[in-house]
Amino acid sequence: MRIALAVTPPLARDAATVIGAARERGVEVELWPMMTDVEGRWLSESNAAGFAAYVRRLVERLQAEGCAPRTVVLDLEPPIDVLRAIVRRGLRAWPRALRPAPARTRAAARDGIAALLSELRARNIESVAAVAPLVVADGAGAGWQRMLGTPIEGLAFDRVSAMMYTSVVTGYARGAVRRADARALLAEVCTGAVAKWGRARASVSVGAIGAGALGDESSYRDAGELAEDVAIARASGIEDVYAFELGGALRRPPLERWLDAMDAQAAQPPPRLTLRSAALSWSTRGIARALDAEAAIRAMLRPR
Repeated sequence: MRIALAVTPPLARDAATVIGAARERGVEVELWPMMTDVEGRWLSESNAAGFAAYVRRLVERLQAEGCAPRTVVLDLEPPIDVLRAIVRRGLRAWPRALRPAPARTRAAARDGIAALLSELRARNIESVAAVAPLVVADGAGAGWQRMLGTPIEGLAFDRVSAMMYTSVVTGYARGAVRRADARALLAEVCTGAVAKWGRARASVSVGAIGAGALGDESSYRDAGELAEDVAIARASGIEDVYAFELGGALRRPPLERWLDAMDAQAAQPPPRLTLRSAALSWSTRGIARALDAEAAIRAMLRPR
């Protein structure tokens, strides 16, 4: 068993204590760094330099205290204020909230992330990219990654985990997406992740058991839904599964039922796309192609 410990700057001083106590009990701890909300909270092109510096300081401190993590999870998402705007205003917020960064900003961010990954590898620390499930639909142009400001293609992450939280999808969809649709989308994302990154690198994060940083995420109705999602992921070819999040499981006892759900066996076969989920999947891939085409046209028109 392993847990991924979310560490914000105010909690960084306690990370070594938590990691040490967990290891004494045979539980491996992965590090999931996050910055303050003012700094964007998650890693993106807008804060890559500051985020990388924070991760370096954190890892160096833990190594000095004899509690170096074996894995660091880098959560790549747009800044939290951008996500809040999208959640509150829906599609109306997209044009203003999400705009690709200038080419120089994107290049500098990629270089900074690449350097961080190289340093982690030199310290024998594995790196995991936790990403929005939209990027699974990306083609060669990485349109969704460019739009979200969350680059991963061409970067040497050891694993890539798509954050496909079925309960959050159904909650924010306000009835437009049902549980059956979300289950089918989960299978689609998992299958796509395996095809894109291979079985050795593909991972998925399922949930949610409790509310997250936004505060209003819908959660699983019971542990049976978590077990169902884990089974779908494994039937789709993914063995590496994260569940969000332990705090929610502790607040909804007994804890054992949530832990048991993580051992669910593969469903046979994984669910097929429903009409709604097929439409969403088609739309997501269509937007990715449109973003790639737009980028290609802009590159052709750019002065040389």
